[in-house]
Amino acid sequence: MLTAVAPPRAGVTATPPHASVMLDATTRLYYVLARASDSSQDAFVVFALGSQDPAFVNFPSGWFTTSCTSNIQLFNVNLVRQVALPGSLVAESAYKAACPGDGFLILDLDKSTVTAATLPDQGQLRVPATKTDTSMAMLNDYVFGVRLDPTRTTISDTIYVLDGATGSVFELILPSGIDGFTDASVQQIAAIDSLLVQSINKTAGDEGFVLFDLDHQKVTNLPVPDGFDTLAFLDDGATVCCMNTRTLVARALKTGASNVVVYDLTTGDLATVDNPAGDSSVGGAATAANPMVSANSRAETVYAVAYKGTKQAGILVIRLP
Repeated sequence: MLTAVAPPRAGVTATPPHASVMLDATTRLYYVLARASDSSQDAFVVFALGSQDPAFVNFPSGWFTTSCTSNIQLFNVNLVRQVALPGSLVAESAYKAACPGDGFLILDLDKSTVTAATLPDQGQLRVPATKTDTSMAMLNDYVFGVRLDPTRTTISDTIYVLDGATGSVFELILPSGIDGFTDASVQQIAAIDSLLVQSINKTAGDEGFVLFDLDHQKVTNLPVPDGFDTLAFLDDGATVCCMNTRTLVARALKTGASNVVVYDLTTGDLATVDNPAGDSSVGGAATAANPMVSANSRAETVYAVAYKGTKQAGILVIRLP
């Protein structure tokens, strides 16, 4: 079954449509997503090397792949030899920029069955349209996706999580008083099975961060420190420092200035690190397009360019306790 093709854009080479295929390395069987010609049924078509006759593993009645996206993802849950993917109650035939999903489908490689795991509320998954969209992904043995908000296509208020070990789905909802988070801000913290997002009211980060603890199904707000306007991630976009001591480092920003802020995930305490005398910003001025700050999680050290106004004043090194 071909995935939906995104509409062409001027000056951009269209990506060829492709089929979603996976190989079970243990049995050497190929699984290919397919749909009946009358759109009444979806299934995995199973091919064995050297065999002429494929087998079929049908989806539960009324369930289909999320075929309104050009990016149908298959997630291998190796712990239980299963494969998860977003599922829909509608056999979509056209591309949608905001492709909705109604739950997860689970292929059991040992039993050759597909079962459906429905969402715990009346919401829908936002199924990404591109591979670069990380708002639906796998974290260890969890598969997660954000809730689709049809009124705000890049903002969500809930994360749905499929527990690969149990096959059940739970939801993690933002704390009361926080309006939403930007889908593009979802960062994984694999060391503690958690997700970190930048919350938003009017501006990204103006309500701080939110930490979703998947193991304990717990949601924690990491607020903006007093005197600052927003929180921002470290600029390398990948490092979430530092999990050995369960501390999280970010940048607190206000007009014309910024500081490093440290959150203790065990106690909930936060500390704003004072800048050196005369320095107004770390990691660049608050309005700079590409401020420079990064962290070494093993050394539990943050490195940042210190600024006096708009001029670089040197390198600031912060060692976490």
